[in-house]
Amino acid sequence: MDDKQPIVDSQPDEYQQAQPAYQLTPPVGHQQGHVVTVQAQPVEFQQGTVITVQPGFGTDQGKLLIPLAGNRAWSSGLFDCFEDISNCLFIAFCTPCAQSQIASRMGENCCVTCCVPGAMIALRQKLRTLGGIQGTLFNDCLVLSCCGQCALCQMKREMNIMGIM
Repeated sequence: MDDKQPIVDSQPDEYQQAQPAYQLTPPVGHQQGHVVTVQAQPVEFQQGTVITVQPGFGTDQGKLLIPLAGNRAWSSGLFDCFEDISNCLFIAFCTPCAQSQIASRMGENCCVTCCVPGAMIALRQKLRTLGGIQGTLFNDCLVLSCCGQCALCQMKREMNIMGIM
């Protein structure tokens, strides 16, 4: 038998009354494999950290870490479409494909832009929230309604900068 002493029932069930733990000490000259009678010796129960209050509503645990309005502006302007000409041409000639690609990169189903009304507004809002970008829902609606393709270019540039693949 190795030098470590086995401890029996050292962790009481949380719904039962705690029972003392016992340490089994084999007699001197004990050979492994032989059946012996041992006398149980009580061992002191060692208590660890006891949680008395669970985290929940009303504690610091669930508070926002960033300001609600965002803490930075977009990395590029709305009309900076020609910074990335290939991106601009892709969006100009294949807008539905670009929308599906944006949705996929944002962790959504690629068909969401075709099947869900207002999906691009929701995706722009999600991107702003993830990136801590300043703006409002009204501004997102206005930008996507009036300058939709420029907004898509801006979103793709921002995702590239943020590393959203």
